[in-house]
Amino acid sequence: MEGDDVVLEVSWCRQLVGRAEKEYSAMVDGLLEENEQLEGLLGLLTRQLDNIADGFPAQELESPAAAQAAARAGAQVSLHLDELLLQRGEELRRARAEQVLLQHELREEVLESRNCQRRYECSLEELAAAPAAEYSDDFDADQASPRTLVERLRVAERSRADEARRRELSEVRCALVERRCQDT
Repeated sequence: MEGDDVVLEVSWCRQLVGRAEKEYSAMVDGLLEENEQLEGLLGLLTRQLDNIADGFPAQELESPAAAQAAARAGAQVSLHLDELLLQRGEELRRARAEQVLLQHELREEVLESRNCQRRYECSLEELAAAPAAEYSDDFDADQASPRTLVERLRVAERSRADEARRRELSEVRCALVERRCQDT
């Protein structure tokens, strides 16, 4: 049924949004982890600079040996920091590209879902507007046989059932249109 397709597509869209939210959460967790690593590198740099300062008396901090030791320590920290930043930058680029792709797919699915919902509404409208079972009003009860009366009763029951079904379909269509209006 077409209505089941709309429900399935809406369900699929919700799952897609759920996955996107999980991936976004993972990205935020990654950024927090990166922040902790940067704090660790800052602590390492601080310790190395303290070690350099401890290894030289106050008047020798300006000496060439102290400058070389500081340069080596700075180069090590800088190397670690560069590696970390390159790695995180690449991860963030991949995550951003995937996020853009997922958002595009979600937009496409939302549009397709809306299109299916509109088609479903139109189908319901057509079903609700379908003519009821025809029966003749020029019926003469005095000349009718029992078989004709039974057939006439069946036609009347089908007509009432068809009318009730059309009312139900109209109510469903109205509910769908109302929900679509609220969503937009």
